[in-house]
Amino acid sequence: MSLEKKVGRPKFWTEEKIKVLGDDLIKWSKKDDSYALIQFCAEKMLIPSKIPDLAKENEKFHEALMCVKAILAARMIEKVNAKPSKIHPSFFNKYIRLNDYLLDQHLKELEKEIGKDLSNTIVKIINFSKKGKENEGSNSSI
Repeated sequence: MSLEKKVGRPKFWTEEKIKVLGDDLIKWSKKDDSYALIQFCAEKMLIPSKIPDLAKENEKFHEALMCVKAILAARMIEKVNAKPSKIHPSFFNKYIRLNDYLLDQHLKELEKEIGKDLSNTIVKIINFSKKGKENEGSNSSI
């Protein structure tokens, strides 16, 4: 029987640490002042690129991240439609595609069809709280 000695540092991100981070991420997303994942990274002193890395490695963390992105997108839509708007429309346009999976998939399909990058396109802001009315301050090309 051969025992191989492992070389190097022990793995920092254990299953338990990833689970705790996922739970913390969900709790953080429920706070009313949570808008962008970069805030969470700053609070946790976490390198931002670690979030997608952990999501690729761990299915439960990936699910938590997708739920958090949906929560953030819904909050941003709610806040941008508030009268007066509680977040700036340029912030909304910059971050909504990062958090709204369905919008991102739709824009990717459009990009394929028309052969144009739509990442800087202004998104139409629809106020669903009052049927048929749109936020007067929004511009749109989609």
